[in-house]
Amino acid sequence: MKKYAALIYLFLLPFTIFGQDDISQTLAGFFRSGNTVEIAKYFDATVDMSIPKSEGVYSKQQAEIILKNFFTADVPQSFTVFHQGSSKDGSKYFIGNLVTKTSTYRTYVYLKNQSGKFFIHQLRIDREEKE
Repeated sequence: MKKYAALIYLFLLPFTIFGQDDISQTLAGFFRSGNTVEIAKYFDATVDMSIPKSEGVYSKQQAEIILKNFFTADVPQSFTVFHQGSSKDGSKYFIGNLVTKTSTYRTYVYLKNQSGKFFIHQLRIDREEKE
């Protein structure tokens, strides 16, 4: 029995590892296209959000509307993840650059693992200052 359990584990390990890294790339695609409907599917029940002109803890529905208004006013053109990681408690985060028609923003996304599924707990979009 132990032999079969070990084989099953070895077979599923690559899918587990690759599946965890896909969340940042999946969300990056949604940020790139400004797809707030798909991003909101990953929002937790409440989201600690800080974006230009809006900062606070919002319900999933409020956060979606605020993000949609932000993307409507400043249309995304590209999004690149340049750093990602995880913590001992199973949470994940990634940091990326969001380029819009008018500015570049440093974007931080913190995801909590709840029963094997990741939800955005914190979202921060900060305008990068030009030097």
